[in-house]
Amino acid sequence: MKLFLLVPVLVASITFLEPTFRKEDACPQFLFAPGIHLQTIKVDPQSGLWSIFFRAQPGSEVGYHRHIGTVSGLTLSGKWYYEEHKEEWVATKGAYVEEPAGSGHTLIIPADGEEETEIFFQIDGALEFRNATTMEVLGTFDWTNLVELQQKQCSEENALCSCLDNVVALDSGACKI
Repeated sequence: MKLFLLVPVLVASITFLEPTFRKEDACPQFLFAPGIHLQTIKVDPQSGLWSIFFRAQPGSEVGYHRHIGTVSGLTLSGKWYYEEHKEEWVATKGAYVEEPAGSGHTLIIPADGEEETEIFFQIDGALEFRNATTMEVLGTFDWTNLVELQQKQCSEENALCSCLDNVVALDSGACKI
């Protein structure tokens, strides 16, 4: 005679996560530097990861900066390069650039470009802006600065910024989840 042991099976409720969809105008673009506009795509306060849409006019640049974490960039239009690597490569439509933590450079949009340059960047951590000669730190920029600038732009345009749904502004200007 065989004895079968019946073990009750606990069935847990499974929740499937839904994709996040935002229209192109979920957050308005804002001026970051002369000729350069940013648009927030996503901010993850827990990990420090932030994604932006970078749009720049020919002849503009982002001064020398060093990345604390890694950065990935996909060129959507136009052309650009790092001053420190201009002899090695120029990124054009479809080019992908991955920057290791600790890398430093000056991002250049060539003045001879025929169209604005558009890049999708995913950035882990802060940028340290430095004096290119002395390497003295002049300032930092991270997701909290991005959120502050984006909120200011949304407020000025009286726009709803759904790209910041997971971030809550505090009176002090700092942000939290």
